[in-house]
Amino acid sequence: MIFAVAGTLTQVMSEGLVLETAGGVSYQIHVHKRLTLPAVGDAYKLWTYLVVREDQQTLYGFSDLGEREVFGHLLSVSGVGPRLALALLETLGAAELVQAVLKDNSRVLALTSGVGPKTAQRIVLDLKGRLEKWQERTGGVMTAASPVANEEVYLALSALGFTAQQVNQALTQVRLEPQAPTEQWIRACIQFLSRE
Repeated sequence: MIFAVAGTLTQVMSEGLVLETAGGVSYQIHVHKRLTLPAVGDAYKLWTYLVVREDQQTLYGFSDLGEREVFGHLLSVSGVGPRLALALLETLGAAELVQAVLKDNSRVLALTSGVGPKTAQRIVLDLKGRLEKWQERTGGVMTAASPVANEEVYLALSALGFTAQQVNQALTQVRLEPQAPTEQWIRACIQFLSRE
């Protein structure tokens, strides 16, 4: 198992990036688009998850160990492959995804392209108990990717035609108190997205 890769970022591609290690070996690593990357030529480290299939071996990279573990949990769900698991993390972020599962909120999971209501419900059913135990053991995902994980904001903005990625971007950029009323979050997010 390749657990982490540290090296120099040599290339950024649409499906991921390439890290060259000190020994001269380069690894192609698939990442989601929420990942903040350094400049090409800078040192960089990713926690990785190796997925082995009959015809290929693919590395997936994550900025922290918690996100990597959530990815591994998602892969244990029947019908969820690495691309869909990565899409879920890109759409929601690890902390929001875990909260959606723990709160039985399959509607938020279904905002991800490729995740239908049945798959979202299966994710909740399969992972709720496991993620509860994982959070108790490890403290869960320590990330502040979004200041609020509010189903009503996601649902209202997606009903207005915004994608889950746009909603997530707005939630990470808008500066409001996390306990601000939902209507205030929705208005602030619409204002942010209308400027984009």
